[in-house]
Amino acid sequence: MVRIRPVTRARSHARQFLVALALLGFLGSTPSASAGPQVALMAGYGISFFDDEFMRFLGTTAHGKEVPIGLVGTVPVVGRLSLGVELRLSLMPFTWDYRLSNESAGETTVSQNAISAVARYDFGRGSFFPYLRAGVGVYSGSAKLRGDPSAYPDENIDFRRSVGVSAAAGLQGGIGPDKFWFGELIIHAVRRTLDVEGYGSWAAHNCAVQLGLGRLF
Repeated sequence: MVRIRPVTRARSHARQFLVALALLGFLGSTPSASAGPQVALMAGYGISFFDDEFMRFLGTTAHGKEVPIGLVGTVPVVGRLSLGVELRLSLMPFTWDYRLSNESAGETTVSQNAISAVARYDFGRGSFFPYLRAGVGVYSGSAKLRGDPSAYPDENIDFRRSVGVSAAAGLQGGIGPDKFWFGELIIHAVRRTLDVEGYGSWAAHNCAVQLGLGRLF
């Protein structure tokens, strides 16, 4: 049996230690979104997937379009997992052509605002990587009907606050040492109820493509 001499074993351990140091140095020098807090502004283009009963109330059967804006901030908690808060506003609300007896009688809009607690997980490290984000929040907003005053009066009806959820998948890329861009697809699932007695709740699900810029701290 051949015995391993102590000097050979020591050299082997030294090489392993140097390799480990080199690897740690490489990882430590690689930028990562989980290295610190980050704040981002975003805007997008969204489409509605409201249920049929809600659409009949709005006087249309088409999908509505919107332009959402938002602000999201996250803080790393463990590994690549971050927690934070997201604020979402309807800069341009969902809009439809309101029809009576199959004739255009005005315009209907629905705003979808929310403030949510979010959790985000980054896949990989570096200047370009994918991520997933999920949120639970309180949704608010209103429905507005605008048209010919001689046909029917304008209406502005608030929604009761509702709890909803969101899920997003995106890509993030670095811009210099402390700034970044990102693009994502986000889906919101929520039921809304008008602040009027006698109405039930309706599904007001929607999705959007969003682009944004942010900063690492």
